[in-house]
Amino acid sequence: MIENQINKLIKTFPLWFQFSVPFALGLLGMLIARLSMPEQNHEWRVAAVFLLIFVVINPILGIFKENWGKYTLHSFPVFVILFVLMLISADSISLLSIGDIAEYKLIFLLVGMFYFLLTLMALLYRTINEFFQKMQ
Repeated sequence: MIENQINKLIKTFPLWFQFSVPFALGLLGMLIARLSMPEQNHEWRVAAVFLLIFVVINPILGIFKENWGKYTLHSFPVFVILFVLMLISADSISLLSIGDIAEYKLIFLLVGMFYFLLTLMALLYRTINEFFQKMQ
C-alpha cells in the first residue's frame, strides 16, 4: 500500500518536472527581485535557492527509483544544465556579475557540492536498506 503511494508520488515528479519548475519559478523570482529591489542584487540569492530545491528533491526521489544508477546518470546532466542556466539567467537579470560578488561564487560552489553529497547519501541509504532487506 505505502509502496504504491510512493511510486505514484515519484511518477508525479519526473525529471523534466524537477528541472522545469525550479527553473521557471527561479526566473520569475529573479525578475520580481530585480523589479522590486533593483539595488539589492537578490537575483543571485533567488537563483541559488531554486537551484537548491532541485538539489534536495532530486536525490531524495532517486532513493525510491527502481534503477538508481540510471536515474542518477540522467539527473547529473540535468543538474549541470539547470546550474548553468540559473547562472546565465541571474547574470543577465542582475546588475552585477557573479565575479563582482565573491560570496555568491562560494554559495554556488557549495550548492554543487551539496548535490553530490546528497546523491552519495542516497546511495548509502539504498545500499544499507538493500543489505537489511536481504538479511530478512
